[in-house]
Amino acid sequence: MKKHTYRSKNVNKINFTQVKERLANESAVFAIDIAKEKQYGLLSNASGTVSELIWWTHPEQTVELLNALKGLECQIDIVIESTGTYGDALRFQFRTCGFEIYQMNAKRVKDASEIY
Repeated sequence: MKKHTYRSKNVNKINFTQVKERLANESAVFAIDIAKEKQYGLLSNASGTVSELIWWTHPEQTVELLNALKGLECQIDIVIESTGTYGDALRFQFRTCGFEIYQMNAKRVKDASEIY
């Protein structure tokens, strides 16, 4: 199966005002691929009208990302792989900001990537 190339944008290049309008208070999921420094996250809603692939450097841009997500003023569930310790600081910061955190088994993430 051929892998797809997706375009991601840096957190400071995303127009979160437009994203907020498109979400229209609908709940969303922010799924994060944990890495040592450069993180990727997909912000999407259930209806599929919003899908933003965002990257940021941790820890330099994490506060900017957290403020932008809080500014969307809707329910956002955070999904993070449960492997290693790289995600510990992010989990702490998201919890401190009041986000719900869900940890996903890395094998299930890998299996899903083969399907999608």
